[in-house]
Amino acid sequence: MRYKDSKGDPHGFCMFLTDHNMPQSLIIRYRGNRLHVLFKLAAVYVIHFDLIKKYLTGYCLHTSTLKTCLIEDFQNLNTLLELKVLALIGKLLTGPWIKRFYKNHEDGLHHLDAFSDIKRCSSRVEDLVSLDVIRIGGLKEDFFGDPIEKTDRAIWDEDVDIHDFSQVMKGVLNSTLEVIMRQYKTYFEMTWDDSTREKLSSARTHNMDSEEVMDMFSAMQERAPAATLLYISSKIRAKKTKTVNYLHKHPDSETVIMQAVPIAAKFRRKTQKSVADLQKEMSRRIIEKQQKKSQVDRKKMEKQVIELMSTADADLSLFPSHPR
Repeated sequence: MRYKDSKGDPHGFCMFLTDHNMPQSLIIRYRGNRLHVLFKLAAVYVIHFDLIKKYLTGYCLHTSTLKTCLIEDFQNLNTLLELKVLALIGKLLTGPWIKRFYKNHEDGLHHLDAFSDIKRCSSRVEDLVSLDVIRIGGLKEDFFGDPIEKTDRAIWDEDVDIHDFSQVMKGVLNSTLEVIMRQYKTYFEMTWDDSTREKLSSARTHNMDSEEVMDMFSAMQERAPAATLLYISSKIRAKKTKTVNYLHKHPDSETVIMQAVPIAAKFRRKTQKSVADLQKEMSRRIIEKQQKKSQVDRKKMEKQVIELMSTADADLSLFPSHPR
């Protein structure tokens, strides 16, 4: 439906969505590897399963192997089963996870309190995996203990084989537990004192800072196209580290700035020297690789010439120095 190696039909799909009074943003476009996007898309496919199947089988005029594969997948009952499992993981785990942890620092949890919530979450996952049969209708709360709003009936209908569903669901949950324990087991076993809590009071409960910096960079570059990368980088760094606020509140900010200037200059000269040394070493290695490649090509050519001269029909007049 999107372009994939020039095999998709985005315009036709958008027209189909418009004709059926559906938003063109039904299938979100995202570049990256965020798993919650996968679970979100799985929920969309389950809710609009018949609609998408209708487009593929009757409305899509684009002929390609991609369309054929999608039709085969949407006619397979295992496809609906796997999509339903992924959609339920989004409703039970990743959706509540984002809602709980992906907040501004002022409105969110303390960084250390988040580990307690994750530990309770993993305990609920273990309890669900321990059941002989997992029934969709029996799921009343998410893995964080909050009640579930079952607004999308297609996700919560028990229209799949319950034993196959339990097997697939347990496999996904066991893998989820394995990842949680691998990443958070050390934190689960730690104890925190008041001083540690105070030191981590400004720590966030998510890892969106890097993406936030990229958004800030794009916004500043759009606002000031003529600004240099160094200027934008310095401004973002000052904003994120709250340097300007610190200087405004400092009683002797001018002295601090005058002391920081030579230190920053010294650090910059050191960085420039490191970059120059690195470039010099890279140039040396490139020249060395070129020489090795030239020697390999020369030996290969010499071997071919010797093999040619050793054949009976070789024109030895082309090689006057060769002994006849």
